[in-house]
Amino acid sequence: MPQLSVPFIEKLDAPLADLCNANQLSATSMIPVLVRVRSLDSEEVSRRISSIGGQVRRELRVVSALSTWLPISAVELLAALPDVEAMELEQTFSIA
Repeated sequence: MPQLSVPFIEKLDAPLADLCNANQLSATSMIPVLVRVRSLDSEEVSRRISSIGGQVRRELRVVSALSTWLPISAVELLAALPDVEAMELEQTFSIA
């Protein structure tokens, strides 16, 4: 995958941007991404996620976000949408 465009990289957290720019995964590799949106009432982002081969796993209304699986090649396409405010790589954690 080519380097991400400068205007859209600002919407990505560092781990997601690094993963997209590393060229270590194939363009069709699915990755877990949290997509923060302006409003969960708008179905445009959910429709776009489905149309680019992704899957919405959950709506997280408290933080106005969608928990998704996205093909790595679709990250830049989704970041270009005006209703998408930010995107971050979902990471596992444990509570000690």
